[in-house]
Parts: sequence; C-alpha cells; structure tokens
Amino acid sequence: MGLAFRRGRLQHVYSMLRGKDLETGEVSPARRSAQFDQLRDAQDFALNLTNWHEFLMCLARAGFRSSRMISSENALLYTYVLWLIGRRDFNVELGQLRDVIARWFFMAHTTGRYTSSPESQIESDLLRLRDVAPGDAAAFCHRLEREISTVFTNDYWSISLPNRLQTSGGKSPAMIAYWAALNLLDADLLFSTTKVAVRLDPGVKAVRDVERHHLFPKQHLAKQNITATARVNQIANMAFVDWSENGEISSSAPSDYWPTMSARIDAERLRRQRHWHALPLGWEQLGYDEFLEKRRKMIGEVVREGFAKLASKAVDSQAVGLSLVDLISGGESLNVEFKATARWSVRGQVKDPKLEQVIVKTVAGLLNAEGGTLVIGVADNSQVTGLAEDYATLPKPNRDGYELFLTDLFRANLSGAAHSLLRVSFASLGEKDVCLVDAASSARPVYAKGTGTAEPNEFWVRLGNSTRQLVGAEMDQYKADHWD
Repeated sequence: MGLAFRRGRLQHVYSMLRGKDLETGEVSPARRSAQFDQLRDAQDFALNLTNWHEFLMCLARAGFRSSRMISSENALLYTYVLWLIGRRDFNVELGQLRDVIARWFFMAHTTGRYTSSPESQIESDLLRLRDVAPGDAAAFCHRLEREISTVFTNDYWSISLPNRLQTSGGKSPAMIAYWAALNLLDADLLFSTTKVAVRLDPGVKAVRDVERHHLFPKQHLAKQNITATARVNQIANMAFVDWSENGEISSSAPSDYWPTMSARIDAERLRRQRHWHALPLGWEQLGYDEFLEKRRKMIGEVVREGFAKLASKAVDSQAVGLSLVDLISGGESLNVEFKATARWSVRGQVKDPKLEQVIVKTVAGLLNAEGGTLVIGVADNSQVTGLAEDYATLPKPNRDGYELFLTDLFRANLSGAAHSLLRVSFASLGEKDVCLVDAASSARPVYAKGTGTAEPNEFWVRLGNSTRQLVGAEMDQYKADHWD
C-alpha cells in the first residue's frame, strides 16, 4: 500500500481493491482493475530479494548489525517503504539512497517514530512526498533530510536523548542508538582491543561472549543501600566488556578496579576508550547519581558523533541546513506545530484564554514525545501571520513581554519542572515576528492543567502531526512504551 498508493493505513486496502477513489469516494470497475495492477506490481517490487538485501545494507550502514539491535519492526518496515519509493519512483542512485535511508532509519528507530499511532505517522511521512515530481532524486532526499534535521536538533542531543537514557529498559531505542554509534565509530570493548562491532555481529559466535558490565557493580551499590533493580540496571551504569574482564572486575568498587584495569592499556587507547564509553575524567571517584547524570550526557555526545559519520556521503549540506524558512515550508509534523496566535482569537477578534490552554497542551505533547518546536505566528497552512495581535494584548507589547507571558504560562500550567525543558526565541520574516518554543523530550511524564482544574492532570502527547489527550489504559501503555 505504501509503495503503490502512498498510503499508510491498512484499512485502505479493501477500499483500493474495490476500485474506490479515496479522495472522491467514487467506485468504478475500471479503477478496481487498475488498482489491482498497481498493487500487484508493488508487491513484486517489495518482495524482490535484491531490493530487500540492498535495504538491509542501509541498516548495516547505520550501525544496526543484527536483529538484537532492532526494537521496532515498524521502523524497519516503514523505512523499507521509503527505500522502495526512493528507488522505484525517484530513481535515487543506490549509494545515495543507502546514505539517506541509513540516516532516516537511525532517526526513526532512535526516536520511536513509529511506536505510537504508527499508521498515522507513516501516512504523514508519505504525504510529504506527494508533490515531489517522479524521478526527482534530489528532492526526495531533501525531503527526508529536512525532516531528520527537524528532529535531531541540538536540544535533542544534549537534553532529549540523555533524558531517554534515564531508564533500565533492556530494549531502549536510545540505548540501541548508542550501540549503533559504537559500531559506527569502530569502538573497542572496554579494557580490550576487540571491537564492539565484532561482538555484535550475529555471524560471530563465541563460547563466552561479550557482557554488559555494571560499572558500579551490584554488590558495591548494595553496600550503599542502592538495591532497586531499575536503579542498579540504569543504562548509564552498563558498558560492553569481554567476559574475562567482567569476571576479573567482579564486585569491586570502581575506585579499586579502574586503576588496575586501565594500567594495562596504553595511554592513547585508554583515552579513546574513555571517550567511546562516555567515562568522565575521575568517574571512579564520583557518587553514583552524579556519575549517571554525567555519563548520560556524554553518551548523548557519542551518539551524535556516531550519527555524524552517516553524514559524510549524504546530500549537499546546503540542501539540508534547517532555516526557519525550511522549518515552515516543511509543514506540521511529529516535531513541528504551528499556531497563528497564543492569546488573540482571529475569529472572535477578542483575547481568548482558551488559546493559552491550547498552547500549554501542545507544548506538553511535545515534551511527552520526542520534543520539537512550536512556532507561534504561523497559521496551519504555513502562512506567516506574525505576533502583532498577541503583542497588543500584553502590558509590555514586545518580544520581552511575550517571552515573560509564555514563561509564566508554562511555569503555572505544566507539572514539575517541565518549564525548564523549554526555550523561547524569536525571529523575523519580513516585518513580522515569529516566536519559537523549543521543547526537549522529558525524562518523565508531563501533565498540563486543564480549564478549571487546580493542578496539572491532563496527559497530552504528540502523535503524527497532531496533539492528542490520552487517558486510562491508552495512557498507561504509552508511558510504558515511551519511558519504561
């Protein structure tokens, strides 16, 4: 369906095979025959083993070397849809396609792009290609690269990704992204000359294999009354070592085993290993929580460095630099939302407090997903409307007054310290001001205060290119998928 008709919803299959036009609703026998042929041709192309194996090379290019490193089959299959479209409909040369699809998969898998409402998300992604001319390989690659740049912002690497590492989840996409980065950087196992990539290769089987070692061993933490499994098994407390070194370290304190183990390695290799394994200088002397916090940030930088390796053969950097114009022209997405105003009702020509609640809920949705940017002063159709009408409602009708208004709004209506994950900035397009609220992904659920409620108690999340409130079992499942 994705290749034949650029549709992501499985429910459309029956309609298409009846000969229904999804735009007009009309059904005709001639269209039914034509759509059967389209689907048949797409099936042949999708099931062609050469195509599938070429696609798997994209995953290897991205550092994902085995099924052990795949936590989202949706990310794999939906990225294959884009590979097929790029190859068949846009004639993208295989080397270039391998690069851009490797980057897309790294982004989609790491951020859990297709975890919640996956059909809605792939439908949104496919819609972005509808107006690209057939055979325009450069435009196809540019659309994908622009979306990747929208997601992987500076805040994503420095805040959102470290927050996503604040878990003990065994199949955490953020953790797997770190593994992929170690593969891309050709990193050693800690205390070893063996490469991480060799140990993660499914074709290499050893009697005793690589082990994920607790840098602060369990028994050592137990002496400090730290015994909760979720805390002991934090991702940031684990590192790849060979089984022999793991056995030698046993339950020793870091301050005991680190000097002995590191003395066996020459200084330059040790420096590289400390970098790859995100070990702060003097880490063995740090308290456990301080160590975890510092290492999460350093892991984020290692993942960023690994991902940068994929950019070496990507499309021209001038074509993917994400300016404000690029952001707006790309339209709304999982990580981008437009609002014409935050206070002034264009329809009613009055100040409307309900619009402020919409802003709060939108920002909460971004915080509870993968972060992103709320652009105020731009309508849903990407038309720049500016902030003049909002400014006029403020005691201080300028950028400073507007930033103060938003800061107070978020502080009063979002739970915990969520406001600290937000950054407000401004830009001008022509003579019109636009406000950008950049939100990092939160390490814990964020709640928004609803109309008439005393405390923040509504859970909103960004799904596809819309913001939805989740309640009950659906909310619990999302929290489990996203944080646990």
